[in-house]
Amino acid sequence: MPQYNVSDIVYARPTPANLAIAITNSGGTSQSTIEEVIKPISLATGKITTNVNTNLVTGTETTFRTQFREGQYLYTYDASGNPELIGRIVSISNDTTLLLTESALLTRSLKYAGSSQTMLRGSDNILIRIPVVAAARNSNGIVTEAYLPNWNEWRTPDNTLGSNGYNNPDSSNLVRYSNPGDVLSIDNTVSSDNYVQFTITPLNQFSNGSNADVVWNLGSIPNYIWAQINPYGDNGVEMSQNTMFYLFTKTVFEEGLLVTNNYSKRLLQLAGY
Repeated sequence: MPQYNVSDIVYARPTPANLAIAITNSGGTSQSTIEEVIKPISLATGKITTNVNTNLVTGTETTFRTQFREGQYLYTYDASGNPELIGRIVSISNDTTLLLTESALLTRSLKYAGSSQTMLRGSDNILIRIPVVAAARNSNGIVTEAYLPNWNEWRTPDNTLGSNGYNNPDSSNLVRYSNPGDVLSIDNTVSSDNYVQFTITPLNQFSNGSNADVVWNLGSIPNYIWAQINPYGDNGVEMSQNTMFYLFTKTVFEEGLLVTNNYSKRLLQLAGY
C-alpha cells in the first residue's frame, strides 16, 4: 500500500481552544492558532561540554542567550542520535556559559545539544493534528478527493476496546524516561512498566449533518485530521507528576481512505475513524 507521508504534523495540549478547532468538520486552517504546541527537542548551534562534578555548562560557537531559556531541559545526543538528558537550566550568563539546577547528569565533551520545555499535567491527553493530502480538485479548486492516514496502523486490536485497541508499539510509544516523581533521576532499567499503553481517538465530526451515516458532501473534505492520545485508553490514568516521558510516533503512515463525495461511515471506519 502507498505511504501517506506528510510534514506539518502538530502535537498540542487539549486546551478548550484547541479542542474547539479539532472537533470541527474542517479541522481548522493553516492560520488557525494552536495553543501550547508540544515541540520536539530542538537542535542548537555549536557544541557543549559538561561534567558530572559541576553544574557549569560551557559552549563552543554556541548562542545560549538566543536558543535556550531558563527552565528548559538540556540534552546532548548519543552515537545513535538519541537524546541524553543533562539537566535543567537555571540561568544563562552569556552565549557560551550557563548553569544547571544541579550538577550535570553526564560528562560530555563537545557534543551537539538541544532543549525542550514541554510541560503536561499528569491528567493531560495529547492532541495530534495531521494535514489531509489533496488527491483531486474540481475546476473551482475545491478538494474532491483526498488521502487520510490509516489510524489502524497505529493500533493493536484489543477485545476490551473493540476496534480502538491500544497503540501498536511498532508505530508509536509513550515511554517513561525518568524515575516517577523525579525528572532528573533517569530510569535506565529496561522494563515493560516504562511503556504506557494508549488509545488514539479521532476527534473530527464526519457527518454531513443531514445523514449521520454519510460523511462529507462535496467540498467539505477537512483540511486537517485531529486525534487524541489517551494514556491507558478509556480507563484513563493520571501520569506521575514531575516525571519525564518520551513520545515516539511515526510520521510515515500507510495511505488511508480515498475520500470522495458521500462516502459511507462504514468505509471511513475501515481506516480507523
